[in-house]
Amino acid sequence: MEATILARFDAEQCAEQDKERLFKVVNEKDQNIQSLEVRKLVSSKTTVEELEELLEAKNLETNKLLVERRSLDSIVKQLEFEKTIFLQETRKLSKEREHILVHLEEFCDRIGELTYEDTGMMDVLETLLHGFKEEVGSPIGLTVNNSLYDSTQENESSSISASPRKLEASSAGRLPLKEMNHRQLS
Repeated sequence: MEATILARFDAEQCAEQDKERLFKVVNEKDQNIQSLEVRKLVSSKTTVEELEELLEAKNLETNKLLVERRSLDSIVKQLEFEKTIFLQETRKLSKEREHILVHLEEFCDRIGELTYEDTGMMDVLETLLHGFKEEVGSPIGLTVNNSLYDSTQENESSSISASPRKLEASSAGRLPLKEMNHRQLS
């Protein structure tokens, strides 16, 4: 985006330099024509027709340069307009980026809060499970793969962590309840 704006700015500068060059050329032509006219008048060799031809050539050249100048002026105005639009869009995109960053930060904060709350809940559940194990003992009648299932052993062996990789690793060793129920029904 910035490269485009800089390119537009360089084009404007080039257009201004071309206008100045054209004005210098016009002035030089005018001086050349005037000096030629003076020489011819002094030498008395010029005629009215020659002067009219010189004047006509001067007028044609002037008109041609004026057309070029108008064209360059319109190009400069167009470039200035586009530059304004690019600046507005750059500001708009910068504001949108700031809003997105604010929302992302809010999401990260909320994820951190939920992770903290989840860790607290897991501590409470571990405490309850440990208390239940001490009071009641192993659950009776729950079997997985023809052996008595003790969920407390799995919970004690798995540690809960806030990072997603550790959550995946710790939950990989434990069978989901749906899968265990499905196996019992089969």
